[in-house]
Amino acid sequence: MDGDEDFEGVMLDLSSIHDLLPVESIAREKINLTKIAIQRMKNRFQTEPMIKLKDKLSFVIGIVNVFVTATLLSGYPQRYPLFYTLKALLLLTLRFLLYRKKKFHYFLFDFCYFANILNLIYLYLSPSLILFQICFSFSV
Repeated sequence: MDGDEDFEGVMLDLSSIHDLLPVESIAREKINLTKIAIQRMKNRFQTEPMIKLKDKLSFVIGIVNVFVTATLLSGYPQRYPLFYTLKALLLLTLRFLLYRKKKFHYFLFDFCYFANILNLIYLYLSPSLILFQICFSFSV
């Protein structure tokens, strides 16, 4: 047997295996692409981070929201339901419009939106003990 013959007498051409599967060239190409991607990531992380105006406004509004909420709850608790209602209606409406535009409106069936709407129902339509307990358990 000279090495090019199978046990059943079928001739195998071992020199053509590299032509059928150019593994080395594919591996080199993938390594080169990986090196390019790593270099791009390094360049991106070495540049200064750009903080957008939207991010700055979101941060400031979030801090103001925490301050106003704490002030209302500690100093004027009777006014908090009105503040919560205005904030919830504004944010839920904005979220609905933005999600509808992006065709993400089915995400509005998430539990957190249900709990917020249930809180509004408790505040204005059905202030019962059972609904209070349900809303309280959702918030904990």
